[in-house]
Amino acid sequence: MRSLRAKYALLGEELYLAEDVEIVIEGGKVVDVYETSKHTQNVLVMPSLINAHVHTADYSLLELWPEKGLEEIVDPRAGLKIRALEQEERLERYVWEVIKISYRRGTFALADFREQGEKGLEIGLRGSKGFPGYLPFARPPGNIWKAYGLGLPEMNYPQAFEYAKKFKEMNKPVAVHFAENKEEDLEELLKLEPDFVVHANFVPKEWLEELKRRNVAIAKCLRANAWFKLPNNLEEVMEVGVKLLLGTDNAGWTEPDLWRELEFAFLSLKERDEERARELLKAVTVNAQEPLKLPWKVPLERGSNWPLLLLNSKPLRPGSSPYIALVKGRLPIESLVVP
Repeated sequence: MRSLRAKYALLGEELYLAEDVEIVIEGGKVVDVYETSKHTQNVLVMPSLINAHVHTADYSLLELWPEKGLEEIVDPRAGLKIRALEQEERLERYVWEVIKISYRRGTFALADFREQGEKGLEIGLRGSKGFPGYLPFARPPGNIWKAYGLGLPEMNYPQAFEYAKKFKEMNKPVAVHFAENKEEDLEELLKLEPDFVVHANFVPKEWLEELKRRNVAIAKCLRANAWFKLPNNLEEVMEVGVKLLLGTDNAGWTEPDLWRELEFAFLSLKERDEERARELLKAVTVNAQEPLKLPWKVPLERGSNWPLLLLNSKPLRPGSSPYIALVKGRLPIESLVVP
């Protein structure tokens, strides 16, 4: 048994801010959380971060083709990116590099959307070296059933329906790139029964309401969208109340750093306050539990077995908002603690 006494902690599914907290860990999980009168460390404890959408192998393509448009680069059949990845012989090292960078910056889980079908899945599995937070989302063709989830580049991708049906039968998450650079057919999307969609930039409000009603989350990748000059509808997504996730997307164009993503997201909002900051923090932690079908209990509470992130709380001053300080990246990371 070990105890951690912290000045601040973000507790439960709502990331409730508690002060002077003792966290008791035993047997690989949190067995108790309570207020304490004992001396506490100058740290803020919260769940470690979850990157809901990243392409790790893109780290082999740093800053290429800045003058090109999205479709020319990322077309899943003949884009510049897929052709470049096919020619690269050692993609595993880039997968591992992104995992290392992410971990150092407080991210424990990465939903890595793999290209290249079965071959791409094997590259990801080798490159991750058994890292427990690596969650490969594979795409057809081939034997990809051992992937963590299905990550379709588009809803009309070859064999999309057959693979989606099989992954659903295996109780594995299904995710689809949707309406990234143009409006697409919502009814066709819903036939795939996705757990979450990625981007959803060109989606009318009534469609957002339908996604919310169907409990389909949206993974927004705002810096990547800005790179490709795509619209930012984060304000409307949050207003409707669709379950929000955040991802860093293409590692070649946007650094796999969720703190940068959080700050960009917060600054892009017209209305910025503690509540919006807290909702963004949920998007990189507790919100991912259900749509990603995570095998851990993410909220910091009794029974949690999710890694804890410890940040230095010394920069906070009387009246400071820890929520806003966090999304602005003000608090230095001290360590990531696995129960």
